[in-house]
Formats: sequence, C-alpha cells, structure tokens
Amino acid sequence: RVSLARSQYLAGQSDEAGQTLRLVLADDPRQVLAGFLLGVLQESAGDPDAAESAYRQVLEVDAEHAGAHFFLANRLMHQARYRQAAAHYQASLDSGQQNPFASLYLVVALHRSGQPEATSLSDLRRQLERHPDRHMLKYALARMLAASRDAQLREPVLALQLAEELMAVYPIPPHLEAMALAQAANGNFEQAVALQSQVLAAALWMGQGSDPERLQATLEDFEAQRLPDRPWPEDDPLLSPMPIDAQSVFREYPSPVPY
Repeated sequence: RVSLARSQYLAGQSDEAGQTLRLVLADDPRQVLAGFLLGVLQESAGDPDAAESAYRQVLEVDAEHAGAHFFLANRLMHQARYRQAAAHYQASLDSGQQNPFASLYLVVALHRSGQPEATSLSDLRRQLERHPDRHMLKYALARMLAASRDAQLREPVLALQLAEELMAVYPIPPHLEAMALAQAANGNFEQAVALQSQVLAAALWMGQGSDPERLQATLEDFEAQRLPDRPWPEDDPLLSPMPIDAQSVFREYPSPVPY
C-alpha cells in the first residue's frame, strides 16, 4: 500500500495518498517508510509541525533513518536551532547516504552555532578537495575567504578566483553577489557596488531569494568601502535548506539523492 500511496501522490492525488499512508500506519505504526512519506507530504502541504512530529516518530523506530534526520535537521535550521540541526545532519551522513546538501548544511549549522571560522574553513577545504565539482561548497568557501570576521583567514585573491569560476558555470544572483563580495575584499569597491546593485535589482524584480533589505545593507557597506559583518547571512538561498521537493522524494526515495 505504500507503493499505492506513492503512485497516488505522483498522480496528483495527495489527499488520497495521505489517507493510504495513514491506513498503513494504523495497521503497523512501525512502518517507517509510510511514516516518513507522510511527514514529507505534510511538509509539502504547509504543515511543518506535523511533519516534524512524523520525522521524530520515524526516528523512534529507526534511529538511523537518513531521510528523517535530514528533513528534521532542515526544520531545525529554519528554527535557528543550529546545534540540534548539526547533530541530525551528522546522523544523516553517518547512515552512509551520500548527501551533498547535508555535508554543506552541517558546516553551516556548526558555524552558526558558534564553531570557529577557522574550523569551518578547514571543513570546507577538506570537503572541496574530495568533491571539487560541488559548486555549493565552492560558493561557501568563496564567501568565507572574502569576508571572514577574522581578517587573518581572508584570502581575497582566491575568493575572487572561486567566484569567477562559479559565474562562468552558473551566472545566478548568489554567485554574482559572491563576486561582488570578493571584489570588495580585494579593495575594488567600485566594481563591488556595481555588481551588488545588479543583485539587488534582480531580487526586487523576481520577488524571491535573498532579503532585499540585507542586499541593500550590503550595498551600503560597499559604498562605505567596508565588508559586511557576516560571511554567511541567514537568508542566503544557497546556504539554507531548500523547500522540500516532495515529488522527487515520493518518486525516488530511498536513494542517495532526492534530498
């Protein structure tokens, strides 16, 4: 019946899928795949509290369930409960699943919970050496090397090189902002202002992504010839958990990547 629920959801019958999953759980409360998919369905339907409860119930039965750990960690990140989020990201990775998002978000969560920037940099470099094709890692590293609170950790030339590589492959607004930040770190504030102005204009036009007020504040920092005080702002769309893609989870889980 779990397969039926998956088929129902993928056919656009989300209510029916939820009913099927609840019937499965009524017969067997320890059916972890049904419980996990119900949590995913609830989160995608805009009920994150119910989803969190479902993920926690799954973990009571299967303490190593990678998907439940990952989505629960995402929920905790949005609540700014960074230390708890880091523990669940680590548990997701310890399960043996190769999840590049969990790897990055773990470093971000630890950083936001107070881990020294030197440690975060070391973690990022180590990950990027193992996975040089992961652009999110390169992006996070570029921002940290450009605007670390510890000036001794900054490497502006390398930050600019990384940002240029990102823009050459994916010229998206966050990468453009990384370029602006790297230009500012190299003392090229006029170029930084021009680039950040483009990022702000794109955010205002699209009405999504980073907070325009934060982008405006960064622009004002560049105009005053100073760096922003946070290398990894909380509203950065590439350093924050993305909205859940329930279609992919229902179609592919369990697999190394749908989440």
